[in-house]
Amino acid sequence: MKNLLLVTALLLPAGAAGARADELAPSAAMQKAFHTGASAIIYFTEEAQGDRVVATVQTDDTEAMKVFRFVSVLLPGQSLEISVPRGLGQPPDVILVRRVGDRLLVDDGADIADRVN
Repeated sequence: MKNLLLVTALLLPAGAAGARADELAPSAAMQKAFHTGASAIIYFTEEAQGDRVVATVQTDDTEAMKVFRFVSVLLPGQSLEISVPRGLGQPPDVILVRRVGDRLLVDDGADIADRVN
């Protein structure tokens, strides 16, 4: 399944957050690792229409590495989910970016996937 990477970006209610949130500063990149071995680099810029979040996800397969880039604008109370599938019957591996007021928080972990599904 390493050659197949599906990444989904969804807007979710902000209440779907876990306890392992890291705050992301404007224009400062944060790297997050998925449990599956893929990784994401996330940053945002403040713009008039909202916070412009950019996430670049890379697989860990060195022979057939794939890179995906997602861009979304978040307003207060909105969230962005980035997920990578795992084995059949297992919950996806999830990173959740939430805008809470004027802050951006980044959550990761299986507990988020369990609540989302």
